[in-house]
Amino acid sequence: VPAERILPYPAPGMATAEDAIDPKIVGDRGVELVGGILVENTVGRYDEYVTARILHFIQTFMDEQNLGAVTGSHDGYWFASDTMRMPDVSVVLWDSVNDPDEMEERGEEFLRTPPDLVEEVL
Repeated sequence: VPAERILPYPAPGMATAEDAIDPKIVGDRGVELVGGILVENTVGRYDEYVTARILHFIQTFMDEQNLGAVTGSHDGYWFASDTMRMPDVSVVLWDSVNDPDEMEERGEEFLRTPPDLVEEVL
């Protein structure tokens, strides 16, 4: 991760889940929490264009087969107590969740169910 994408506050290694969603700390930036470090997500027109195309094709297939939910880059997942990721596109199969409705209702900001597939545009 390039140093310019690491937020200096809280000190690297000391950030918490609350810090990752606190607008006083992150402002309007999308961040991920990785091992207690807040890392700013990259954004750009080309990245969003590619992501939208991929999301469209995956969403079309998932809807036709009724396999699960597809979300974009503003949806996050907890992978450990100090690691929260926000992939560009993610898929959670209905079979992977106890209650598929939890994917379609507002609830926790980030899911604790890991996605079955993620896509990152680099």
